[in-house]
Amino acid sequence: MTAWDGIVGGLLAGKYDAIIGSLAITDERLKAVDFTQAYYRSGAQLFVPKASSVQDLAQLKGKVVGVTLGETYEGWLRKNRPDVQVKTYKGLPDILIDLQNRRIEGFVTDRIAGILTIRDKHIDAKPAGPLLYPERMGVAVRKDSPKLRDAINAALDAMFKDGEYGAISKQWLGEDVR
Repeated sequence: MTAWDGIVGGLLAGKYDAIIGSLAITDERLKAVDFTQAYYRSGAQLFVPKASSVQDLAQLKGKVVGVTLGETYEGWLRKNRPDVQVKTYKGLPDILIDLQNRRIEGFVTDRIAGILTIRDKHIDAKPAGPLLYPERMGVAVRKDSPKLRDAINAALDAMFKDGEYGAISKQWLGEDVR
């Protein structure tokens, strides 16, 4: 498994052909890779322990907040919330261990990925407040792979058109996340 902070580098090095997994379409990433159309919309979400009354990052001034190294959320937190102590991790499993052991007050990750993880792993956490900012997620491919990008887009178009995507999304996520 590739660490998240090296995921785009691995694609560019030819270790794999595509990145499918909550990769936000950003201007910076578009300089290095191509993306398919967005296949879901989500955004940056603060998560805190269920017993917490925190509803906003401002309430965590001076506190430690976890984030996965290399995710868009790390840069956003450092730029927009310098009053929060940012602690980086290899991935969400490590963040959740520190949350459960009260070494961090909360964490920021993709809303949908976070909700699914805390649900499936039975983690004592919840989303706090509204999205910090929205994002669109797509499949990343190398710029020299337009045929692969187009084939993935065609498959997505077919799933969107026949309703399969919406049905799967509603079944597993409770809503259509397009």
